[in-house]
Formats: sequence, structure tokens, C-alpha cells
Amino acid sequence: EIDARLTDSNNRLRRVNLRETTTRVVEEYHEAHPAVTFRVNVGDYVIAGNSLVRDGIAELIENAIEHTTTAEEETVITITADERADEAGIDLSVVDNGQGIPRGEAEAISEATESKLNHSSGVGLWLVKWITDSINATFDIAQRTDGHGTRATVGFRAAEQLDEGDQGFAELQQRTIIRSELPDTDSADIVTSTRG
Repeated sequence: EIDARLTDSNNRLRRVNLRETTTRVVEEYHEAHPAVTFRVNVGDYVIAGNSLVRDGIAELIENAIEHTTTAEEETVITITADERADEAGIDLSVVDNGQGIPRGEAEAISEATESKLNHSSGVGLWLVKWITDSINATFDIAQRTDGHGTRATVGFRAAEQLDEGDQGFAELQQRTIIRSELPDTDSADIVTSTRG
């Protein structure tokens, strides 16, 4: 089902307004979880993406709500977006105030490799990783520097640098997701990568 969603021909890259997409997702989750505090500061950025951008943001918010021991009344989710210094990308950060993600789990997702020592406890964050791979974005997740919560950052390509009729979108579109078992390791290790 995930592969079908990621490779659907309707998901070709196009311009996506990050503020509008984020606002719609936050409104949905605020309605479902009215006790949770959402702080949103996302500028009017246009990124290279598709309908899966919404799914990725939703997964990060859902992960922040579901995988915390903090009561919903005390849960704060902060979503911000900043333009990179080179103006070629936009970084969207979703920060929560929960107990934080275990280091091994964060490394498994960020490095795109699972092992018996470093592994994820669910498929939600892997879905975000696969979505970002499919749209030529980056994904990093780690414990907050103050130790109180998790910071997940998705690095999108700025659409201003690309034109739909130009080669930029076409080259990004050619990237596909490859998942394969590591050879002869006698383990359940999985490697995730992208290939042009």
C-alpha cells in the first residue's frame, strides 16, 4: 500500500504551498486533539512536492501526539519553517515537548538503516523517510538539545529554483525508492536509499 502511494502517477512533483498545507493539517489535528497546543510559524513558501507532503506532516504531528507520556493538556507542538542560507531549500521543523526519541531509533531513521541495536518501533517515521526520499527532500530526527522532546526536520527543495517546464522538476521526478535486504548478514537489517 505504501509503495503504491509513493509511486502513484498522480504524485508527480509540482509546486506546493507549505503554509497552506501545514495549516490544513494542523486544523485537522487541533479539531481531533483540542487540548494540544499548536504553535505554527510557517511563511508563504512554495516547495517542490506533491500530495504526500501533507501525509508526511500529518505523520510527524501524529507521532508527536501518540508517542508521548505528556498529557495532551501539557503537550506543545511547535511547527516552523525557515529558508536556508543558499535559498535553495526550506526546512520545516516539528518540535514537541515529550520525553524525546531514543537515540538508536533516531539514528535508524536518519541513517536509513535498521539493525538489532538501532531500530524504529513503528512504521510512521519510516513513512516520512520514504515520502521525503520520493520527493527529493531530506529528513532528520533527533532528541532536542535541551533533552525535553524531539525535533524532526524535513528539508524541501524551494520551487522558485525550479520550473515545471524546466529540467529541474524532471530530474527530481526521476528519483525512486529502493529497499533491499543486506546480503548474507543473517539479520533483519534493511537499507533504504534513493537512486536517480
